[in-house]
Amino acid sequence: MIKTRKNLFECTFSQTQLAANNFNLISLYIFMLCYIMELKRSKRIAMSSLNSPFYRNLVLLILILLTFSACTNNFMGGEEGIISINLGGRSKLPWPPNDYGILEQLEYKIVLTSNIRKIEFPAKGGTNFKRTVPVGFYNINIDAFYKGKLYSTGTNSIIVEAGRNNTVTIPMNNLGLICPDCEVKISNHPTCDEEGLEEINCIFKDHISKRVIDKLGHELIWEGEEATCTTSGTGKYICKICDYIGNITTTGSLGHYMQPWPSMTKVETQTIYCQRDNCNHSDERRIVYVTFEFDNPSQPDYTNYIVAGTVITPPIIQQKSYEYTAGLYEESFVPNPNAIWLQDQWSLNGATFISESLTSDTTTLKVFRIAPHTRIADNIVQPNNVVTAVNHVNTNAATYTLLIDSNLDTNQILYLNVFGVNLTIIGLIDERTITKNEQGSLFVLSSGAKLTIGDNVILKGNTNNNVALIQVNNTCTFIMTGTSMITGNINSGGMGQGGGVNVAEGGTFNMQGGTISGNQTTNNGGGVFFASEESNFSKSGGVIEDNTADGSGAQLFWAFGSLSRDTSLGANDDIIDLNSFNDWY
Repeated sequence: MIKTRKNLFECTFSQTQLAANNFNLISLYIFMLCYIMELKRSKRIAMSSLNSPFYRNLVLLILILLTFSACTNNFMGGEEGIISINLGGRSKLPWPPNDYGILEQLEYKIVLTSNIRKIEFPAKGGTNFKRTVPVGFYNINIDAFYKGKLYSTGTNSIIVEAGRNNTVTIPMNNLGLICPDCEVKISNHPTCDEEGLEEINCIFKDHISKRVIDKLGHELIWEGEEATCTTSGTGKYICKICDYIGNITTTGSLGHYMQPWPSMTKVETQTIYCQRDNCNHSDERRIVYVTFEFDNPSQPDYTNYIVAGTVITPPIIQQKSYEYTAGLYEESFVPNPNAIWLQDQWSLNGATFISESLTSDTTTLKVFRIAPHTRIADNIVQPNNVVTAVNHVNTNAATYTLLIDSNLDTNQILYLNVFGVNLTIIGLIDERTITKNEQGSLFVLSSGAKLTIGDNVILKGNTNNNVALIQVNNTCTFIMTGTSMITGNINSGGMGQGGGVNVAEGGTFNMQGGTISGNQTTNNGGGVFFASEESNFSKSGGVIEDNTADGSGAQLFWAFGSLSRDTSLGANDDIIDLNSFNDWY
């Protein structure tokens, strides 16, 4: 086959057809030339006349007309051929679908397109169609409709030649496994808890199917009192779709969301506010610039020295000379909870000042500082890993301080059970919570061990526990100081006594600070339970409040004499020992 392009019209025709048309054109040229020569020979026209513009233009016009006539015959399809279109299936989808009477109802839209023409004609039923069309190259597109809906499509192409039956097969695509008459219905609608079922009933037997519809799941919304910075929220979750109502839930208070402190640029009092809506809480600090110097810069004395920096309330220095990090340290010390490791008292010329009394920006002060201590290597006690710290302490009985700077969770009961063990736990910079995830006490003291929890440490219990959070056994001592806290333990263990602390016979609990609150027991002593006449207790600070007991003694219960205390004990309610305490009810 030969393709010829002329004036942006592309036509395709056979070699025989092209040769025949060219022969006719050449014959016309020869005939024209012979006729002109005959006129000259018979002198019917003069040579001078042939050279005139009129005759030259006449000859040119005749040649153009002859050429256009020949091109029209070649390129515009002067000849015609028969095209026979057969419809066939594709892949595993059979065609025609005549088992169910669909074929007879199919209506077709057949479109033949070439570069110079478009032929469109309809058809109905059947799988073979014939049409006489001008010769040329055609793209064929067929759309099959069933009851007005598009059922199938097909495409192909063919070169139509004159004098031949030009046959082409069009593979038809089924648009889907469901025919236009398929009925889709939901026999079981899905709910929040149960799946649904969709059934497809089709006139094609192999199209009948069922599909499981995923269950919706609850769309829960909260109804009740929202938690605020200082108060808990109480309410329940209900489903917007069904009648599901969740259990009554209590959420903890949010805590204040404070603005950051502004930069320190001058001696001033700064105030920041809580950023939560409907909360007016504010914090205030007073910045005082003081000048520090080492007494001997070449040999600084870390016990009693002066260092350059800035003091604010609460004390913080901008330029730190030494800083502790999380980990287990040998010996006992109490660094400042604000991570500057300076005591709250300052000495000048023999007088003692607390940080709030500083007013001058030129005062030179001598600062008492706790000396640095040896830190246990990380490969022995990982930072913020209370389990490895307790294991090391029990193996190497001595006095230690554990500094933590992140929240910790544990499923284990932490036993301090070696004589000579003395462990202090302090949180760095901010409050740090150690949470008991499963049933059992968080710390159990035995064999004369001693445990102190200090600033920024919160021991949080299990809401489904069966014992007190801290168990203090014979000859052991438990101490609370600073801003420490014991909270969130619910002891519903039948015979188990005490919600926060259980002090056995011969055990000692010294409360120098901290808070015990939010603990419960189904027996006696929601806050602290003393098991025996030989249980020891002293209180020189701290608060015991907001604990509950189904039995007696929401705050305190002493089994010796069944003495109980339900009302709160404030920071100024000192107790020398249980025998001298008279405010039992």
